[in-house]
Amino acid sequence: SELLEKISKSSLYIAYAKCILESYYSKIIVNGAHNVPKEGPFILAANHHNLYMDGVLLYAYGPRRYHCLIAHTVFEKPVIGKVCQMADCIPIKRPQDFARKGTGFITKISGDGYLHGQNTCFNTETKIGEIIKIKNIPCEFRITKIIDDNILQVSSDFKMGDYQIQNKEY
Repeated sequence: SELLEKISKSSLYIAYAKCILESYYSKIIVNGAHNVPKEGPFILAANHHNLYMDGVLLYAYGPRRYHCLIAHTVFEKPVIGKVCQMADCIPIKRPQDFARKGTGFITKISGDGYLHGQNTCFNTETKIGEIIKIKNIPCEFRITKIIDDNILQVSSDFKMGDYQIQNKEY
């Protein structure tokens, strides 16, 4: 009876998922389903078209049932979180889920590999090897040495160089 209830919920979820998907996409084509083994463990990686739709597509149109790994933060969302639970998704915690806000703010990125802060507490809040991400800067800075509370030596792929100016009216 518990198994029958689970099968019923699964079938209901698949039907609901197909309704949503068919209203979202004009055409759904499944290629390569024959490559998925009929039994035993396997790993299937999606090309990540859409955070929410990937798992739904695979669940609804996949050749067999599986458990999708989903960021644990998605489970906290009221509707999609419930859907993930119904689909037996597995919540995972990613490194960015453990990020914490630092005190103060970064004032300067030196071309010679130093981050300068104001009112920062690098001695107590950071460790060598940790990564600093600065809002609106598209790269990461790995801490190689803590100089003092306001200066870090870092390594990154950040390079000073060319820049673009965008017209404010555009």
